[in-house]
Amino acid sequence: MEEILNPKVEMVGLFDLIGVGVVKQFEEKLTSPVIGNGTLVSGGIKLIGGAVLHGKGGRFGNIASSALLVDAGEDLAMGIMGLIGSGTGAAQGNTHGSDGFSA
Repeated sequence: MEEILNPKVEMVGLFDLIGVGVVKQFEEKLTSPVIGNGTLVSGGIKLIGGAVLHGKGGRFGNIASSALLVDAGEDLAMGIMGLIGSGTGAAQGNTHGSDGFSA
């Protein structure tokens, strides 16, 4: 439970930063058809997955964990903004543009 309440994002240098970005893109494309994207549910699932994965698999495991946690934060924020009526993209069901802003 401690891992979920206090998740850790670790990046040590440029390699890890780029790695997190690459893994986040792949992870988002793989998980979206199954758990969705930009919702409270998808954010919660990614938060749990990232928290559980942290510390497992060495550096690459931490990169994957950090990517899941960053995406979880994004999904939770979009889900909350959708609840209060100021969200964009998936939180409001926008299917027009992939970035949530274009028509």
